[in-house]
Amino acid sequence: VLRTKEHAKLLVTTTRVLKVLSVCNSSKPAIVNAGGMQALSSHLASANPRLKRNILLTMRNLSDTANRQQGLEILLPDLVQLLGDTDLTSVTCAVGILSNLTCNNSSNKSAVCQASGVEALIRLASHYSNFESHQEIVERCLCTLRHLTNGHDRADVAAQTVCVHQGHNLLPRYLSPANWSLAKPALGLLSNLAQCSANHPQICESDSLPQAVHLFMLANQHSEEVIEDVRMKEIVESAMRLLDELSRYEANHRTLQQLNCGWILARSPVLQNDHMPAQAHPHSFAAASSSGLQHESTSQAPFLPGWSPLNEFDDLSDLDLTAAIPNLPGQPLNTIPAYMEDIYALEPLD
Repeated sequence: VLRTKEHAKLLVTTTRVLKVLSVCNSSKPAIVNAGGMQALSSHLASANPRLKRNILLTMRNLSDTANRQQGLEILLPDLVQLLGDTDLTSVTCAVGILSNLTCNNSSNKSAVCQASGVEALIRLASHYSNFESHQEIVERCLCTLRHLTNGHDRADVAAQTVCVHQGHNLLPRYLSPANWSLAKPALGLLSNLAQCSANHPQICESDSLPQAVHLFMLANQHSEEVIEDVRMKEIVESAMRLLDELSRYEANHRTLQQLNCGWILARSPVLQNDHMPAQAHPHSFAAASSSGLQHESTSQAPFLPGWSPLNEFDDLSDLDLTAAIPNLPGQPLNTIPAYMEDIYALEPLD
């Protein structure tokens, strides 16, 4: 019906039925495999608000299942365009769909970047910076930007684009233990931005870095706990990934030394419990910080919950924090587990 009919009432009824079916885990694969996402997206430009709403909610519900499907790149520019819509439901659905479709899918990531998705997401996050009332939108913006700045051939360009458009200046407000659900994607995004050395001056000069270290300290004290559905161990891992990348460049050493980060890394139970690579990077953070540090002791989302997380892993096998950390116990240190991106299964609005 969606592919061949244009009768408004028939389309509204069809999409209403699909919206109901799209919340059923057994129905989702059948709809997606039948080309449901493509058929639905062909009517996104409809002037009928009921039809458009049904389509977006259905696509949002299906997006976690459609994440691995090939050939969805063609619909991504339309979703990017919807990020500038004035309707709150349309915007929230569009950014949720983009977040899911860009997780673990390099083709979709590149397509969103080519459609100026990074710039659109930064504008959206800036517009809804009052995250107390628009947390759903802000969190999905941060997660999507985190996806786009890692794991595809345009990731470095995307990371530079974030800083060129001052997206890094949005992060300090979210790097707060008052809201771990926002702190996690914000810290992950900051860590990704640091993978591009051109961004290091902006990162080191902003308030984000000391706040990231502060989050590290807090999370490290509770590294085996889950707070607000966020594993504190993931916060520790993201912060260590950020610090280690910055430490590879001598220009950043003074800033890192001023934050006493060597002591924090040396004290981390996440580092001390397992095994890390034996060979030290010549410019590893631990070596840089130990050379100049004196150690000091550091004692209303508008939608129903229903997203089920999937994780995207970054290869962190090259990280090394073992070199020249003084006063460490004799056991080997931990290999930092892979960093994760999130995908969510959504429930529709009535």
